[in-house]
Amino acid sequence: QAADIAGIQLESTCSTYPTESEALRQLSNALAGEKKLKNHIIKYLNLLEMTPDDIKDDQPLFGDGLGLDSIDSIELIVLLEREYGIKIQDPKDGRKILADINSMLDYIQEHRAK
Repeated sequence: QAADIAGIQLESTCSTYPTESEALRQLSNALAGEKKLKNHIIKYLNLLEMTPDDIKDDQPLFGDGLGLDSIDSIELIVLLEREYGIKIQDPKDGRKILADINSMLDYIQEHRAK
């Protein structure tokens, strides 16, 4: 079973919803992961004038959103490989994965090297 708190999917280790303390721990871990990813993006793309709060979770990273370009997409792929042990094989997948912070976090959670 899973609970959805603030748009974040929370997994429970048992067949019921997580306890309040489990839910808070999972939410805290998710928020820490989000901030860490945003800090990596700022560092890798040299966006030093930005803070993690400037990057919205559902804001498109390319085009009219954050304004990244194709060279930045290569840097994001390098970031995923170096920081999370994830290698994107298919460029078509990269477009979906790198769409916004939420899609990147989902992909990291599903594919992170153990």
